Amino acid sequence: MKLALSLVLLILAGPSGPAAAETVTPVKGCPLAGSYSDASEDCKAMRTAYQAEVTACINNLAAEAAKKYGNRADNSSHGYRARFQICDAEVRAVFGQLSN
Repeated sequence: MKLALSLVLLILAGPSGPAAAETVTPVKGCPLAGSYSDASEDCKAMRTAYQAEVTACINNLAAEAAKKYGNRADNSSHGYRARFQICDAEVRAVFGQLSN
């Protein structure tokens, strides 16, 4: 079951990634994180694309770790945070915004 789930995540994450974010035009003055209530439609679209890219990256890293290490893969909060920080930096670079 874990192998099937890992394969599905890997297949789904394959076509996406930071390269797909290049189709989104960065919006000046729009931080990638924050409230949606006061954001423009372009800003909302950029934030949604950013979140999707980070999520796909995190899932890809988790699937690679599960494939490589099996039951020894780090599925703790510390491992998730490390994957998030790696993916956040990669995706922000693609979007042209430096991490805060």
